[in-house]
Amino acid sequence: YMIIENGKTLSTLASPVQVADRYAKAHGLTDFSGKDLFGLADNGNEEAKAALAGLYDALATGIFNCLVSFNPDLVGIGGGISVRPDLVSELDKRIQKLIHDTEANELTYELKICQFKNDANLLGAVSNFLNTK
Repeated sequence: YMIIENGKTLSTLASPVQVADRYAKAHGLTDFSGKDLFGLADNGNEEAKAALAGLYDALATGIFNCLVSFNPDLVGIGGGISVRPDLVSELDKRIQKLIHDTEANELTYELKICQFKNDANLLGAVSNFLNTK
């Protein structure tokens, strides 16, 4: 629910599912997923690349906001998007630009992909369930 841009939330702007849904509606597509959107971008579709650039920008902004609010040493990223080989570099360059633009030069952080990628949330839920008995 973090507000990122013009009243829009992080989940609205940085969710591959929601970004793909908006792209599909704009292009009259059905049965279209985030994976499909990434596939189009990987094959050179400029509109898909632009949609994903917006996703990366929003996610980087959300991470930057957490960095300046809580100053964590490490930011772990899981979920389906975590399988993208360019994810950390795309986010890092955007976060570095935000740091430069805001002169928040004292921020230090590490971005890492969670070990269990898309299963991280499921394993965390199971672990929580087992540990609360």
